[in-house]
Amino acid sequence: DVTLPLGLLRAVEGALDLHAEGLELGEMRFRDLDLRATLEGGRLEIDRLAARGLAGHIEARGSLDASVAPPRLHTEAAARGLAVGLFSAPDDDDFSRGDLDLDLQAQGEDLRELFASLEGVLLLDVRGGRLQSDRLERILLGDFFGEIFSTVTSGDDGREYTEIDCAIFPLR
Repeated sequence: DVTLPLGLLRAVEGALDLHAEGLELGEMRFRDLDLRATLEGGRLEIDRLAARGLAGHIEARGSLDASVAPPRLHTEAAARGLAVGLFSAPDDDDFSRGDLDLDLQAQGEDLRELFASLEGVLLLDVRGGRLQSDRLERILLGDFFGEIFSTVTSGDDGREYTEIDCAIFPLR
């Protein structure tokens, strides 16, 4: 279980108004980042999170209310034609693009409880692109199961990239 810093949310108050030209989170790349958030009375409110990717844009907002028991999370996001480099080769102009719509709620004291109570809508439509072949297994199956999958299917066929036409992931 990953414990959330709920005590800190209850003890600290403040506001954040951040504008950045670029941000890299692992292999994901964003630009023109705009983030406005407040923390007051144990409630973190993200009024605006907007950014552009390699293409397209995303806008989101959300809240984590630690002033109630159990704490409640709500998040909304919409992205159109977004490409952030996750399903693409680094420095590749043939990156995948996708649309995202989500409106999710959850409650809990830690990440396990939040994920167990998660409800709402998540629509993700990713079109095209390519992914380094060894990363596809890790994204879909994790490191441990990816190793098993690779061994059982003789996953190394010499191709550096796996082309992505369509991927559907049922989440329950």
